[in-house]
Amino acid sequence: MNYSFNDKYLITGTLRVDGSSRFGLNNKYGYFPSVAAAWRLVNEDFVPKEIFSDLKLRVNYGITGSQDFANNASVATYVPNSGSGGVNKENVPNPDLKWEQTKAYGIGLDFGLIKGRLTGTVDYFNRSTESQLFRFAAPQPDVATSRWANIPADIRNTGVEVSLNYAVIQNKNFSWDLNLNSTFLNNEVKRLDVATIQSGFLFGQGLSGAFVQPITQGFPIFGFFLKDFKGYDSKGNTILSDGPATYKGSPLATFVWGLNNAFTFGAWNASVFINGQSGGYTYNNTANAVLNRGSLKQGNNVTPYTISSTTGQDYGDAPTPSTLYLEKSDFIRVSNLTIGHTVKLPANSFAKSLNISLSGQNLLLISNYSGLDPEITNPLAGRDGVASKGIDYIAYPKARTFTLGLSANF
Repeated sequence: MNYSFNDKYLITGTLRVDGSSRFGLNNKYGYFPSVAAAWRLVNEDFVPKEIFSDLKLRVNYGITGSQDFANNASVATYVPNSGSGGVNKENVPNPDLKWEQTKAYGIGLDFGLIKGRLTGTVDYFNRSTESQLFRFAAPQPDVATSRWANIPADIRNTGVEVSLNYAVIQNKNFSWDLNLNSTFLNNEVKRLDVATIQSGFLFGQGLSGAFVQPITQGFPIFGFFLKDFKGYDSKGNTILSDGPATYKGSPLATFVWGLNNAFTFGAWNASVFINGQSGGYTYNNTANAVLNRGSLKQGNNVTPYTISSTTGQDYGDAPTPSTLYLEKSDFIRVSNLTIGHTVKLPANSFAKSLNISLSGQNLLLISNYSGLDPEITNPLAGRDGVASKGIDYIAYPKARTFTLGLSANF
């Protein structure tokens, strides 16, 4: 439903109904409404037209659904038993399994200045994901290993998104357009009506079963909980802080941005896209697992810090999780650079136009992270349908790619 009054007041409403066989017999369908309203302020007499070419205030509210979880989670499943020749029950059926829902509301402002040369949007958002889908151990006395269920939860994302577009120079022979997008984000698990859920599992010899991202109420999702690294003792063994592990940071960056510049100069065109982030952390599971003092004892490569960090001669130190391997994931990356040239063709040529371009991706990374790439995430660090983020374990980094292209219109 769309309604407009006097080209000043706008209302839009939708109702989406989705069905999926992934859910239980009692909840196959989900109902997802949304509503938005806008006030086109630029059409009001009190807004100075010599300053604003566009000015609009927006508000919105909506619900979306997710079915991003394992197949056959709502029904009983069985796996072969090679020992007995029979089958074992794997999953307990749950006919009440339902859609995971995200409720979102926000307010935004669209504006245009300098006769439309500068345009932009500013949006505040508040998103709450509820009825989280998790996999749990099967309740006794059932012989199955697991059971999927929705739990009452509130994982909240709030923040501000800003987008700016500026035609810096607009001449006949030269133009320069600039686009900036940025997001300020805050994440918190506001409610979790179950015991702490384990995630962020580490890999490597001596780290089996270790996890550093327990999903905990009152903290960001995937937050790192670690003991403080206090150095080495006289024998070269790790010294950690007393007591339980505490929250040390989140893999979710608090500020993410991207800047694109596009240029034209006669028959030439170029663009460069730079992006970055700050405020987040990456856990260097690679260093924790293979660049420790125990690896040196086995004759493997380690970092200079591992050798020079202590004068002790005991190289059997266990690869214990700690803040030693937690690093800031701040970076600036030249993600794309493209240069093109439009070839001038005669009127009776075989083509109407011809463009040759050369582009490069991931050309430069500026970061203090000691690993290969702060954006690397090990997808296996999550378990039982619970995801993970910000753990780096011997992952292959982004490739640097060069492309030569030819585009023709006939």
